[in-house]
Amino acid sequence: MLYGRIALLVLASFLLLPLEAAGQNRSDRYLIRVYDDGGTCRYQIQNHANQDLFNIRPAGTLTVASKGNLWVDVTVQDDPRGTPGTRSQRSIAVREQNGKGMVTARSAIGRSTEHKVQIQCCLVRGSRNECPKWTDALPPDTSMGWMPSVPEGMPSSGPSATEPLDPPQPPGGPVMRVDEN
Repeated sequence: MLYGRIALLVLASFLLLPLEAAGQNRSDRYLIRVYDDGGTCRYQIQNHANQDLFNIRPAGTLTVASKGNLWVDVTVQDDPRGTPGTRSQRSIAVREQNGKGMVTARSAIGRSTEHKVQIQCCLVRGSRNECPKWTDALPPDTSMGWMPSVPEGMPSSGPSATEPLDPPQPPGGPVMRVDEN
């Protein structure tokens, strides 16, 4: 009888493993760091291997942090059906020294949706403290086969290898999948 219960527990744990693994590919919180990489606006999703796509749970938070005195504008776009990706605030304007901004993913609606997170930087400001030209952010430069070092003053964190890499997205930021599966 005892051996039967142990065998049943072992079998149940093997059946639940795929469900647990699927849940690990989405999170309640993400942090995107935006920085000036020698005249190129870059973003990096912390603790995440795929820099083009991230899965977030409904009501999860997305925090965007800038390095130094870099101005950053972030807009979470609606999906093709017009569904907003966030609860209320859809954009963030970070203007403070080493500033941060946060948005909350939309509530559950019974289906998953995808939303472009448009990230732009002001690399050079005009004489009247305005931005004459906004630049689309790019993911970290991985052309050398390595993740770049995190800019000075930002905590480093290694990428997670839990998600396969998709083909690169156009410049401007990653896609946020509000995942209800």
